[in-house]
Amino acid sequence: RGLPYRTITALEVLGTTAAVAVFGPRALQGSPARGKVMMAGMTDSQAGSSSTAKGTSSCFPLCLVQMELSVQLERYEALLENEWVPRTMNEESDAISNLDFRGFSPDLRWAESGGDVGFIVLPALQAAATDFYA
Repeated sequence: RGLPYRTITALEVLGTTAAVAVFGPRALQGSPARGKVMMAGMTDSQAGSSSTAKGTSSCFPLCLVQMELSVQLERYEALLENEWVPRTMNEESDAISNLDFRGFSPDLRWAESGGDVGFIVLPALQAAATDFYA
C-alpha cells in the first residue's frame, strides 16, 4: 500500500543498519585502534544512498531505521560512506535477497537471526510507533 519506494528505501537502509550492527563489533573486536572508524558500503538505490548520507528522514518507517543507524554509528564512532553503484555492480546483493548463496563460501557464513542483530533503539521505536498509529 502507499508509495512502494518508501518501503523499499526503508528496507535497504535497514539492511545497511543490520550490517553495521553485525559487522561493527566483529571488525573492531580485539583492535587497539582508537578514534573514528570509516565504514564503506555500496547500494544500487540512489534514495538509500542519499538517505544514509543525509542521516535523517521524516518519512515513516525510514525515520525509525535512520535513528537506529545513527545510534549504531555513534556507538562505534563511525562514519558511513554508502556509495551508489549501478545495479549491474550489485548482483551479489540481488542474489542474496533471492536466497541464492551459490556464489558465496559456506565457510565464511555467520549464523545470525533477527533477534541477534543487536539493534539498540529500533525495537522500542517500532513498538511506540505501533501504539501511536493504533
